[in-house]
Amino acid sequence: MEFLYEVCSDIFSQKYSSDSKFMKMIKIIVLNCIVLAQNIQLLWNPELKENNWEKYLTFWEIVRIPSFDAAAAKFNVLSQFFYALVVNLGAILGLFISLCIMRFLKRKPPAVIIALARFIWTVTSEVLFIPAIICFMIVFKYSSGNYVYVQEYKGEIKAEDVDLGDSGKILSVFLCLLVVAYALVYEACAFDIKVENDKSLSDSRLHGKVNISIRIISISNCILYVYFQKDNYEVYLILLIVLHGLLSFCVFYYIPYHSIFVNFMQLFVQFDCSCTAIFFLIGKFLNTAQVPFIMTLLFQPILLILSYETIIYRFSHIPEPFESFGKPFEIYALSIRKHLENGDLKEELIKAMNINYKAHPNKLNRLLQTYYCIDALKNPILGLNKIITTSHKGLDIFSNFQIYKCKSALKIYCSENCEGFKLYKYFVDFALTKEKDHFFCNLYSNFLSKILEKAPELKKLKFFIKELAKDMKKLKTNYEELITGFPSSFEAKEMYGSLLIHIFCEIDIGHKYMSKMPGADNLHMKNMLKNSLSFTNDRCFFVISGQESTLGKIIYYNKNFINLIGISDESVHSFYLDEILPPLFRDGHNKHLKNFLENHTNNIIFHTYSLCILDTSGYLIECIVSSETIGYMSSVDFICTIDPVYNKDKEMAIISPNGYIWSHTKGFPLMIGIEVDFVEHKFLNNLVPDINIKNLKPNQLIKVMIRDNEKKKIKKCLSFFLKIEKVGKVSIYFLYVNADEAEMRRFMTDRNDNQDLNIDQNKSKIFASYMQSNFEEFKTNVVKKVEIFDEKASRVDIDKENEINEKSKLSSHSTSVTFLTFRESLSLNKAIHVLKITKFVLLISVLTKQTIVIIASNLAILSYISEEVNHSNSLQAFNHLSNLAYSISQMSLYMRVLDIDYQSGQDYQSDLNRTLANLELLKSYQNLLFSDYDSWAYCKSSRIIKKSVIPYWILEEKPILKTGALHEIIGLLIQNAYAIIAQIEKKSNNYDENLFFIVFNSLGSSFQQTNLALKNLVTCELDRVGELSTTKNYLLIAAIVVLSASALFMVFYLLSIDKCLNILWEYVRKRVHSGYFEVKHLVIERLTQYHNEIESTENESEHIDYKNKKELKFWHSFVYISRFSLLFFFGILFFGVSISVFYDSIHGYLIYRPTLVYTLMRRRIEMTEICIYTLEYELGNSTLSVSYRFPMFDSLKEPKQAAENALDDIITTRKILRENGITKLMSPELSAKIYERIYGVSTFISLGTFRGLGFLVQEAHFIVFNNISDSLETLKKFFTQVLEYNTLSETISLTANSDSKKIIADQLNKLIYFNGFCCFFLCMIYLLYFYPFLSEEIDIVRNITKILMIIPQTIEAKPVKSKNESTKTNMVKNL
Repeated sequence: MEFLYEVCSDIFSQKYSSDSKFMKMIKIIVLNCIVLAQNIQLLWNPELKENNWEKYLTFWEIVRIPSFDAAAAKFNVLSQFFYALVVNLGAILGLFISLCIMRFLKRKPPAVIIALARFIWTVTSEVLFIPAIICFMIVFKYSSGNYVYVQEYKGEIKAEDVDLGDSGKILSVFLCLLVVAYALVYEACAFDIKVENDKSLSDSRLHGKVNISIRIISISNCILYVYFQKDNYEVYLILLIVLHGLLSFCVFYYIPYHSIFVNFMQLFVQFDCSCTAIFFLIGKFLNTAQVPFIMTLLFQPILLILSYETIIYRFSHIPEPFESFGKPFEIYALSIRKHLENGDLKEELIKAMNINYKAHPNKLNRLLQTYYCIDALKNPILGLNKIITTSHKGLDIFSNFQIYKCKSALKIYCSENCEGFKLYKYFVDFALTKEKDHFFCNLYSNFLSKILEKAPELKKLKFFIKELAKDMKKLKTNYEELITGFPSSFEAKEMYGSLLIHIFCEIDIGHKYMSKMPGADNLHMKNMLKNSLSFTNDRCFFVISGQESTLGKIIYYNKNFINLIGISDESVHSFYLDEILPPLFRDGHNKHLKNFLENHTNNIIFHTYSLCILDTSGYLIECIVSSETIGYMSSVDFICTIDPVYNKDKEMAIISPNGYIWSHTKGFPLMIGIEVDFVEHKFLNNLVPDINIKNLKPNQLIKVMIRDNEKKKIKKCLSFFLKIEKVGKVSIYFLYVNADEAEMRRFMTDRNDNQDLNIDQNKSKIFASYMQSNFEEFKTNVVKKVEIFDEKASRVDIDKENEINEKSKLSSHSTSVTFLTFRESLSLNKAIHVLKITKFVLLISVLTKQTIVIIASNLAILSYISEEVNHSNSLQAFNHLSNLAYSISQMSLYMRVLDIDYQSGQDYQSDLNRTLANLELLKSYQNLLFSDYDSWAYCKSSRIIKKSVIPYWILEEKPILKTGALHEIIGLLIQNAYAIIAQIEKKSNNYDENLFFIVFNSLGSSFQQTNLALKNLVTCELDRVGELSTTKNYLLIAAIVVLSASALFMVFYLLSIDKCLNILWEYVRKRVHSGYFEVKHLVIERLTQYHNEIESTENESEHIDYKNKKELKFWHSFVYISRFSLLFFFGILFFGVSISVFYDSIHGYLIYRPTLVYTLMRRRIEMTEICIYTLEYELGNSTLSVSYRFPMFDSLKEPKQAAENALDDIITTRKILRENGITKLMSPELSAKIYERIYGVSTFISLGTFRGLGFLVQEAHFIVFNNISDSLETLKKFFTQVLEYNTLSETISLTANSDSKKIIADQLNKLIYFNGFCCFFLCMIYLLYFYPFLSEEIDIVRNITKILMIIPQTIEAKPVKSKNESTKTNMVKNL
């Protein structure tokens, strides 16, 4: 949730501001007027029945124009408005996601994107909220509904424009929820809670309850408007009156905004809506539209004045704070609003708010306290303490976001400007760095042991190498950041310098850090008094937990503190503050701490205060204490500094007013002449009889003579000084005693000089502007604070520095050096080179095997297959030739029917028109013969187009046989057909020669040659598909061969790298073995010294026998091969799926497609032939028959036999159409038309063309074999049925052609998509899996180099000087 809060903070933290108060006012007025107009439009609809409604409808239409849905409806672009809203909401979502991605990648988002996201989001939530809800509800209502027009708007807006079906319902609901979510996020994030002047025009407000209520009621009103208003208008108006009335009361009662004017506008909008609804209700009861019109206009100024006076009255009757202590915070906040603004009550207001918080816990209470601490008290640390313990988790985003925003801003501000926060963060960061240091030492120790095992696991060794290199880098970064921020941190420098010298073998750099450690700063007290939390190396620091479960526990500390109180580093982990307090003050101390945390009004507890603590022996230690509360993470803790006060021969005790000794310093008994360790719980006058307790006055020096009771002599003269310190309500009596009167008087003078120290008030930076400017720097407007890490006053103790340096030098590797030997360097370079080549070879292998072999080979296969499939799938020449053959057969039938009707004296006009239309088709197909020739020229039967190989008959004096090309014969058919038509139009019968040509060539050898060419073309297409499959198989085999070759090459190459990598690991092992005991000793020493851990060394002797063990033999190649075997498996799977799922199905479809198209065409032609032969058979030897008119020539078959042959051919095609491969090429619609049902046709064909053709076959069979002469009317009826079948069959043939073509094209596209997806998946798996793996392997070798650099090498392995030094330099540079 915090991540989303961060993104929302980026969007809404910066706001547009205008210097002109007038422009702000205009903006507020315009915005509220738009919202008012949008709400008023919900009070009426265009179909109201009141008298004169049409007269006033124009006025209300003008009023509703600011509601953009109404404007869109007016211009009939409602559907476009809907899609614009979808784009708008998608833009917000896209911008939000892009900002999330940039935030996740820790990149600063461009200001343009933030400004655009904020602008679109604001407009959507403020201006488009109601129009968007209405529009989406209308889409929901009219999607899949029985509506003609949209009823909510004037004009005939078609409901089908917003009818998106069932998906529209789902989409509209989703979009509504999205708009509501945007609005809720906007209401939670786009405002400030800080108190502003009530005269201002700021939109800051205390909470969002009223605004959320307005949004919820607006949604309800929109839903009621669309679904409820039309049928229940009076009830609807009453509901709106009540709802807007409640909202008016909420605005009046809570006055949520700090600005009077903004509250006034909010109240006016809701009050005006409620009153306007009353006016419409009155108009409804009086049945007149004039009432709402007149009353709405007349009451506007009255409602304005009434709303303003109501708000002024409410502001003037806000109760005083003391009158509303026990009320909920939303009400109590109103009473303290003016005090929050002017800050006149100072800390007293914090106390009062704490009391209210106990009665009514509310997160906003703490939030307002925080802003009050920042703005009025100028104490951001106190503000952070107030807000840090307030949780921002949960579903209450309206409060949680404001809390999170405040926390984040305060943390950033305090980390840059507040001393205590910086110091606290130092302890936290140092503790985390120390934990990482501890983890690294353990990890390093385990690695040293693991690599010398008899059979170490390669996987674990790689893990150790990777983690060690990563932790080394992190440790260096963390230590350097700590030292940069706190140059006086002795512990950080000591630990880092020791780490560099003893573990990382960077001795020179380590000595530099050790030499920079400052010595004791005896003059720090002067600087400390100026800055109570200045960080110097001799001060004591510790942090006390403020969490309830560990209250009083010391959680962070420095070494000076544990040295001061004399406790070990192990024991301090469970140490509590009570244990260093004098016994007198222990009882109830935690209770006081808890009470302070709950009610504190200042973050500073002590500022250079003179107090005492106990060491572990029970003696008092006088010290100067400074303490503050610091909020961090989710708790408020106490950070304390202690400066021990060392004065020569001065002792101290805490006494009661009557001289009872509670605690004392270690030398106090001896100072007063008592030779015992403790004199606690005794009276002072019993120990020093010469002292009179009544004479001890505060801040006065008293001299007392101490006598020796045995020798009756004055032993010494002591000076007593009593000082009373007030800690809260408790008075502490400090008794100082010293034998040197001058020293005591000097001590008194120093204390008097320092007792008037005041708290540093240089904290008056304006935090509000810091937050409002999105945490940008504004230091030009504030006074710079004193730097707390100033080392100018520090002095270095030369003796201590030299001692530390000598110690470091003695502890360093006196018998070892850290370098890479020449052989090791060569091995490392070779290993890195080998892995780089491996990476390159594997890259080439992967890309060659997959990207080149799979992708390239499949591109080649796909390009070839696509070209061939597109050719085979088009069947353009085949379709044109089929249609040509059908038109020729139709020409014969049409011309015979036209001739019979003309000869018999019947009406032939319809036959003539049908013949002319067929002639036009025949001419178009004739023209396509040459253009299609190239596409099927590979087939031998294409010679009929250009070569004279087709025999045809002409009638001169007798029939003559000639040959010609198909194009020529078609031209002659057309020419003779037009000649017959011309003779018929002249009422002449002189066209026997022309009729002879058409009849005997359309049904004779010419037609048979064309039909034979079709059969041969089908065969050619099938042969071509077979060749396509064979070529595809060859290509796939070639791809698999190349794939296997690349796989073998990769396997053999990977097997060759084992030796090189094993040599590298063996060098690491030898290096570890040579320096094992020394490095192990240093690691254990560090764990013991800095981390209080003692590691067992029982099994170290096992590593002595390393040289007797076998060399390492890791099978690196098997790891690589096992990883990359996934690629080969993927390749096999890819080819298998391609062949079994796509290629085979495409091959089957290509085989059956020509058969399907040819079969449907053949059934039409055969039916045409049956019709002709049936007609000729029935005409017999009549004067209308062909045999009678041309007795000298008989090239046609006997009509009865020819008809019977055609019937048998049709029956044969029925089996073909039932084949499974054929039916797969049919769409459900086509299959239904063929086999099931067709609507709007004759009965005989209504059950599908398949059964319709069966009926016609039976009819033809009956006509031919019924042994009676059928009438001409029966033949005409049969002819009409054949024509209807042919017409419908032609449509079905076209559908079959397009459907089968689409199915094959879709399958080819699926193959292309599958190949594309596989190639993309291959690239992704390489980039996301294999490439990181290879990079990690190379990084392991680089990390091995880093590890070798920190493992010492014995002197015996000293390298060649010049080569090794240059090699080491190059290696380090390469890393």
